[in-house]
Amino acid sequence: MRIFIALLVVVMATSAMAQDENTLGLFFSDTEFTPETANIENTFAPIDMYLVLLNPTVASIGGYEVGIVHDAPSLFFLTVAGPNGWTNFGDSQNHLAGYQTPLPAGPPGVVLCTLTLLYPGADTVCFNLVPATPASIPDYPAIADGSNPDNLLPCNIFNYPDCTATINGAVANEGASYSEIKGLFR
Repeated sequence: MRIFIALLVVVMATSAMAQDENTLGLFFSDTEFTPETANIENTFAPIDMYLVLLNPTVASIGGYEVGIVHDAPSLFFLTVAGPNGWTNFGDSQNHLAGYQTPLPAGPPGVVLCTLTLLYPGADTVCFNLVPATPASIPDYPAIADGSNPDNLLPCNIFNYPDCTATINGAVANEGASYSEIKGLFR
């Protein structure tokens, strides 16, 4: 019985760590997309945060839709910019964006845009991703296939339940997930 429980814990922990295809996340690195780079300590200077599509299932991206929400009224979005003729028909926190030239995609992920933030506080800021307003696919952020922009694909969200990213905090990590799974068997 103990072997069965140990195997079940390993399988559950492995699936908890795996990222689904077409997963959107926010990171404070444009090259490393890990739980550690989904958190940053505030330096009271402008901070670059990157919206990233992990494990894309398309060769290129024609556009995307996503909302970015946070819990800090004193946080400012200074700029939002993207590559390849990026145009946002929404605003700094509600992206209805397209690319003049489709953005090449590949593993492990592709940076869709760069957000420059300023936060004058010391409290933890929690960021989450939600569907854009209006949403082309109800209840989901979405990407458009660069080879066929009419092909809209729903996106998953970087799989941490409380926050997709944080300033002055910490997103859940594999160690915490493993501890929670172990707690199920106590």
